[in-house]
Amino acid sequence: MRSHGQSAWATMTDGFADEMERSARKQGYRGEWYLRAYVEVRDGGRERAIRLDFDTNFDPDRDRAFRVNGIRVVFSRLDAVELRGIEFDFTDPEKHGCYQLI
Repeated sequence: MRSHGQSAWATMTDGFADEMERSARKQGYRGEWYLRAYVEVRDGGRERAIRLDFDTNFDPDRDRAFRVNGIRVVFSRLDAVELRGIEFDFTDPEKHGCYQLI
């Protein structure tokens, strides 16, 4: 059983946290890693998408890091305003094949 899946910055379901740990291991991440969430701006600023990557770098001058549901998450300070309050959820890929960010 995981700890409470909520911080002042985000919430995360157990399923999402489990999937991120599996995915990180599958991609060869061992030891300290972060789930980096960031806002990608496209089409001259008309489209915005939230992206997720695994990262081993954290810059305290540029990033905000926190732990939610056992996962270390990092946002750039610029994106933190837009991402604050995000909910990380995982929908079973056998049924729907997607992550859900609310």
